[in-house]
Order: sequence, then structure tokens, then C-alpha cells
Amino acid sequence: MTSNLKLIIPPEEIHIIINRLAKEIRNDYATKNPVIVCVLKGAMIFFADLVRALKMPFEIDFVETMSYRNGTLPSSDVIIIKDTQCDVSGRDVLIVECIVDRGVTATALIEYMRRRGADSVKFCALLMRSKPFTGTHGVDYIGARIENGYVIGYGLDYNEHFRGLPGLYIMQKPK
Repeated sequence: MTSNLKLIIPPEEIHIIINRLAKEIRNDYATKNPVIVCVLKGAMIFFADLVRALKMPFEIDFVETMSYRNGTLPSSDVIIIKDTQCDVSGRDVLIVECIVDRGVTATALIEYMRRRGADSVKFCALLMRSKPFTGTHGVDYIGARIENGYVIGYGLDYNEHFRGLPGLYIMQKPK
């Protein structure tokens, strides 16, 4: 199965992206103590590396969503299957996600945190598709833009496999 993988971002480039994003986030939150929320499961590795690079005060929490039917077909419904535990009311919230395809999950999470009383909500994505964004809220921090294709590695999976690959890959269909 690994012969069907095409490397699109090597580990060294991921490291450079993370340091750039950490610097941007540090600049924006210099005088704040944000709650940084990891969107499980795909963002877990990116999230861990990003928060270690921040070198600033913050709290962390986790949320898990489901927006794919049958594991691979995107849906327009976003369901929160694991909610954050901290009170975000009156807080600055930074949501960290692995990939933004259409912006549906990003929009749902931003609106959800705002309804819970967050003072500000920003969104950080390691990857963002180049295709049309249909969300109503923008992405504040973007690691890299990518074209279509099923991405795995560095926390992203295919049926719960390949999360541990150190780089990011496009899974190509067998010929």
C-alpha cells in the first residue's frame, strides 16, 4: 500500500511551516493567554509540535468532530462527538486543525465557540485546499495550500492507518 503514496511535504518542510506559524501566532497573542483547541484526531501531531514551538503562555483543550459519512465522503453536517472541557467564555480561542477542505468544519467550530461566549476565535490549519472555500469564516493561519487528493501522514489517516508517517502524502489510486 505504501507504494501508492506520493510525498507532497517532507518532514523538514513541515518543521519550517510550524516555526512560521508559531511566530505568527506568538505575534498575535503576545499579551494574551489563549485556549488552544486541537481538533482530534487528525491534528494531534501537528498540534503537539505547534504548541511546543509557541514559547508563550496558553492553555490547551480538545474537540473531536465528525463530518464524513462512511469515513471518506464529506458531509455538510458537523457533529461534535467530544467537546472541550474548559470554559471558553471571555477567552481568546485558537482552533488548530490538520486540513481545511471546504471550510464547513472550520465554520461550525468557530460559530460554536462564539456561541459559548469566546471573546475571539481564530483558526489555524496545517493544510488548506486550493479549491473553493465554502465556509463563512476565514482561516487565520495557513501552513500550506495543496491541491486535491487524499492526504495522509503526520496525523492524517486513511481508515485509522498511516497517521504515524513523518511527512504528508497523497494516496494515489492503484493503476
